[in-house]
Amino acid sequence: MSILLFILGAVVLAYWGYCMSQPQWNRPLVILKNGGVIFLVGVVLVVVGFLI
Repeated sequence: MSILLFILGAVVLAYWGYCMSQPQWNRPLVILKNGGVIFLVGVVLVVVGFLI
């Protein structure tokens, strides 16, 4: 279970990083409105997956 949380968090962070590398006009709306929340969710999933 912990490896799945770790991988899911890594995927979320990779998606966030890819979207942030795009120009502002080309980013998905969810990243524009909730980019910080998505980043924090990814970090929390990676940390929880690493610690469990």
